[in-house]
Amino acid sequence: MYIVVPARIQDLNTVHQMHNDCFPDKPRSLRWFMEKLSAEDNAWICYVAKIAGTDTVVGYILARLTEKHTGEIIALGVAPMYRRQGIGRLILAYFLDEADDVVGQVHTYVPDCSDYLAAQLFFRECGFPDSRIDRKKDAIKFQRSSV
Repeated sequence: MYIVVPARIQDLNTVHQMHNDCFPDKPRSLRWFMEKLSAEDNAWICYVAKIAGTDTVVGYILARLTEKHTGEIIALGVAPMYRRQGIGRLILAYFLDEADDVVGQVHTYVPDCSDYLAAQLFFRECGFPDSRIDRKKDAIKFQRSSV
C-alpha cells in the first residue's frame, strides 16, 4: 500500500535522483529542486508517494501554481520497479484534489516523440485531453479544467 504526502526536505535527494533517472533528457540539479521548493512565493509544490509505514519514496509529482490560477505539472515520475501499480495515478489524483481548491485548470506538456507515448496515453486516460501541439516546445499540451 502507498500513501501520498507533501515532500519534505529529506525527500528531495531521492526525488532529484528519481527525476534524473526518469527524465535523462531533462536533468535537474539537487540545488534546482531546493531553490524551487523553498521559494518565498510558494508557487512550487512537490508530493511524494511512499510505501506506507516507511520513508521509501517510490514516486513524485512536481508542479507550480501560476498567478493565472493555473497549475502546471512539471514532472511526474515513478521508480521503475514500482511502475504499473497505479502509483502515478495515485499521485496525480492527490495533486488534482489539492489543486482543485486553488486553481481553475491544470496542464502539462509531454514531448511529442515516440519515447513519451506511454506518458501521452497516461494523461489521456487520466482525463487530460490533448489541447494542442506546441511546436515551440515540441510537445503536446494536455489540459484539464477543475471538476
